[in-house]
Amino acid sequence: MLGSRKVAIYTYGLRALIGLGLAYAALVALVYLVQDRLLFFPQTKPFKECDLAAVSGFETVDAKKDGHEIRLFLRETPGARGWLIMFHGNGSTACDSIYYWDGLRQLPLNFVFAEYPGYQGDGLVRPSQALLLENAVAVYDYLAARNNGRLPVLLMGESLGTGVATYLASLRAVAGLVLRTPYTSIADVGAGHYPFLPVRWLTRNPFPAAEWASAVKCPVLILHGTRDSTIPIANAKQQAARFPGAAPQFIEIEGADHNDLSEVDPKRFFGAISSLVAQVLAITGK
Repeated sequence: MLGSRKVAIYTYGLRALIGLGLAYAALVALVYLVQDRLLFFPQTKPFKECDLAAVSGFETVDAKKDGHEIRLFLRETPGARGWLIMFHGNGSTACDSIYYWDGLRQLPLNFVFAEYPGYQGDGLVRPSQALLLENAVAVYDYLAARNNGRLPVLLMGESLGTGVATYLASLRAVAGLVLRTPYTSIADVGAGHYPFLPVRWLTRNPFPAAEWASAVKCPVLILHGTRDSTIPIANAKQQAARFPGAAPQFIEIEGADHNDLSEVDPKRFFGAISSLVAQVLAITGK
């Protein structure tokens, strides 16, 4: 009797372990299949229906460059001494980014807010790391033709866009780089949020910004909230250490989460960006 009871307990335990293993495997498979929906959040509103762009006087650009569709909002400033190209976060759009112009409009810059492939009403295209990076290079090259004065170009990235901006800065001539809530990689961030999953092994779009940082040679400004619940500030500090040469200027916005840095302390937020722009223009002599 005792022996049969032990066998029954062993069998029950084995079945439970197998069941848990199968459930975990199913969870891993599900996460792998739906991961793009957890990373990219395209909007359904068509690109050209950005009312803020029209009100603010931005030009809507929808063009082709080397097979890539270039979508961006552009405002050329009389007497501009440089260009600022902005890459937004995963849950926003180029149209949403225009409030940066409102906070920085006093700067002598031409402003560009670039859109990603697959965002704003383009349901036929699925966003991916490869597409976003290729498109960023195409955007830069497209704008180079309009930069007749060979003015210095600064890049700015927000959240997901910090990886895009860092990648572009590693390949093209850039005078300055502004990173709002950057990361070492999307895979690292995901692993921190889901330690019970093999995130680094599962991730199709890791955006390894730490690898790209090593080739960036321009001044870098990092802005991060001390209470960021999406990308912990510790991860951003790890990324800051990956840039060669002089350490990036690291501005901590006390009490800010992931999306409210410019609301919690707008003076410090926009002031830091303005200071970097002034530094870059002084260095370039523009």
